[in-house]
Amino acid sequence: MELTVENCAAYLAARGEPRADRLTIRELGGGVSNTVLLVESPERRFVLKQSLSRLRVKDEWLADRSRILREMRSLQDAARFFPAGAVPEVLWSDEENFLFAMSAAGPESWKQYLLAGRIDPSLAATVGTLLGLWIRHSWGSPEFEARYGDQTAFDQLRIDPYYRTVAQRRPE
Repeated sequence: MELTVENCAAYLAARGEPRADRLTIRELGGGVSNTVLLVESPERRFVLKQSLSRLRVKDEWLADRSRILREMRSLQDAARFFPAGAVPEVLWSDEENFLFAMSAAGPESWKQYLLAGRIDPSLAATVGTLLGLWIRHSWGSPEFEARYGDQTAFDQLRIDPYYRTVAQRRPE
């Protein structure tokens, strides 16, 4: 099942979501490797994220869809040692369909702030602190190595499409 704005309400209704017909659903753009939908009602808002097997690009770039499960688990792991609210809360998952639901962040992203020319050193410091916490808790950890040591998704999404493709097309 490939999640879309058009089939999302029916999918959520089948999962038991109350009043799924009254939800506002819109796609959050910008990505080529996932479908990301914002689901809103007067009572709550959350995000559904589903990995794609074929990326939305001109060339045929394929990637293992199970990468989304690693992403979900990384949010759950980060929530164990990050301050409350620093990462989205994982609400539920549908591993068979390679998707999960998470709490929605506010309407503006850090990228939007930066593009608008708003510079906040304290926000950058917070991000640095969070990165430091991740490194402190994961460095040398057999648990984290077992969970995140496989670099297949990184190779499929970053190395192969860019470096190997460019090398094949431009051998000089």
